[in-house]
Amino acid sequence: MYYLDKNTALTIERIEKYIDDFKFRYQPRLLKNKRYFDCKNDKIMNRTFKDFSKPNNKIASPWAEYTTTLISGYFAGKPVTYDTQSEELKSILTSYAVKEVSHNQSIAKDCSIYGIAAELLFINADKQVQFEKIEPSTVIPIYSTDITKELNYCIRFWDSTDILTNETTTTIEVYDSREVTYYKKSVNGTVRTGQESHYFREVPINIYYNNEDLTGDAEKVHHLIDGYDISLSDTANFREELNDSYLLAINTGLANEDIYAMKQNRIIAVDGIGEGQQASISFLNKDSNDTENENYKNRLASDIKMFSCISELENKSHTTATQAKLSMLSLEQKCAIKETFFRKALLNRWEMVCNYYTLLGSSISIDDLKITFLRNIPLDLVSIGDFVAKMAPYISKRSLISQIPFISDIDGELSAIEHENAINSYEEDILSGDDNEQ
Repeated sequence: MYYLDKNTALTIERIEKYIDDFKFRYQPRLLKNKRYFDCKNDKIMNRTFKDFSKPNNKIASPWAEYTTTLISGYFAGKPVTYDTQSEELKSILTSYAVKEVSHNQSIAKDCSIYGIAAELLFINADKQVQFEKIEPSTVIPIYSTDITKELNYCIRFWDSTDILTNETTTTIEVYDSREVTYYKKSVNGTVRTGQESHYFREVPINIYYNNEDLTGDAEKVHHLIDGYDISLSDTANFREELNDSYLLAINTGLANEDIYAMKQNRIIAVDGIGEGQQASISFLNKDSNDTENENYKNRLASDIKMFSCISELENKSHTTATQAKLSMLSLEQKCAIKETFFRKALLNRWEMVCNYYTLLGSSISIDDLKITFLRNIPLDLVSIGDFVAKMAPYISKRSLISQIPFISDIDGELSAIEHENAINSYEEDILSGDDNEQ
């Protein structure tokens, strides 16, 4: 992270220095996380032997992708739900509902891979707020040195190479709470190319943290993955060497032409062995301990799953969703941390959206906005139903309905209940009237 006093101007010299430092200190780690997700694991893909004649299989295992798929799917596989009393805010949230599902899942995936994710808010051609995910390895957030650590600036940069001249140019965008300033960097230096307002009253790049350390979900098991890759690759190398085993002939007196003829005829015949000599022909092979190798690979696989908190997601012995959730305590703790930072970023996103609409004359705010995260596991509806029934005398209907995972529109459900109650009351009144007439 970078920190800068809010009264210090972000000059071109500082911008260049931040980019150079970021490329040296942070970008390599982010790109490494992405390579492991793409199954281009560094250790095995870069391995070489001094003896170039030896087999050098490079088997990279997709453990990082597997970890991200399971954890981000468990955490964000189901859409978050919102609850607010503001009809105007509810209308805005509903208008983004379809886009937000895939967008949030993509953000959660980036958090799992890189340890950090980012989205850019902007005004589209229809004067509507839009948000899109941007590459975390090209974003440099700069925070205030105050205790609040507010985001003061955000630098976004990327390189592009002209196909004709082969000249590389770096495009730079610098965001603050009021404007976005554009720069171009080439061999001739960095020049400012433009500036425009963005109307969000905050830096319109929203940063999502995976955890306090900004680490990816598979980042801390990279060395275990390397060990697993090397074990698999060495096993493949050994099998390939077995295919090239040497034929050992003892006391045979065979000439090269005899050996060639036997190889062609696929027959071995030995004559004229001296007295007292014993001829033998066999293959010269390495000794192999398959059981030990398999135990080693299984141990590595078990450790990868345990330390990345995904082992219990594969457990098929649970009979209820409640049992499954209780057994996944380590993963739940990981997701609880994710949820804390994700909720903060979501609230910041909608606050910026509200800031834009207040400029258009609205008084909308996020003061009463509640966000609920749902884990992507089978629902234990019986347990949920028992809980709702037992707590009904003590808790409001709104609070009870918010605990039912498959209900996303709480106000709509309350309206439906009220409508059904009105119909039932009307029918009871009619039946009661008929009885009185009789």
